Amino acid sequence: MSATTVKKSEQMKGSGQQGSEQQKTGQQGEQSMNGNESENMSNQQGDGKSQQSAGRSGSSQSSNQEIGTFIGELFAFNSSLKLYHWSVSGPGSYAKHMALDEALESVLDVIDRITETTYSLVGDLQITIPETKTPSDIVKHTSDFYNYVEKHRDLFPEDFSQSVIDDYQEAVQQLLYRLKRLQ
Repeated sequence: MSATTVKKSEQMKGSGQQGSEQQKTGQQGEQSMNGNESENMSNQQGDGKSQQSAGRSGSSQSSNQEIGTFIGELFAFNSSLKLYHWSVSGPGSYAKHMALDEALESVLDVIDRITETTYSLVGDLQITIPETKTPSDIVKHTSDFYNYVEKHRDLFPEDFSQSVIDDYQEAVQQLLYRLKRLQ
């Protein structure tokens, strides 16, 4: 056991962190210690984000269920935009059609990012996409969904996840602008 490994082991004991099987046996190989060394060091450093992530991974089943429901709603909203995109007709329909095309591309990219980063943080999710219908009032539907996202953004406490949610809301606001102002 090297001096670095011994010192690191003493730091872990002194900071209240406990190894699992290594402390039970009283011995550990340097390779085993080095495998956990960077993780332990990152948990001791930083601005509290690692504690957020650690708390997140131990979050309750209901929180994972809420996240899965939220992500399912994101996919359903995307599908509702596509349904409206296909059915729009009449005066101003070309502008709406094009605005929806742009929004669908932006929103789908962001949905993919938030879904993948969430899987990385919390593990497997049970995502259920609810039944989706063509909205009768696309502006109200879009505005209401923007508010839904705002209400549930606290499901994602990490700064980078908040940034992804910001990107999603920006895409929704750009869609609202185009639907209301460009005919």
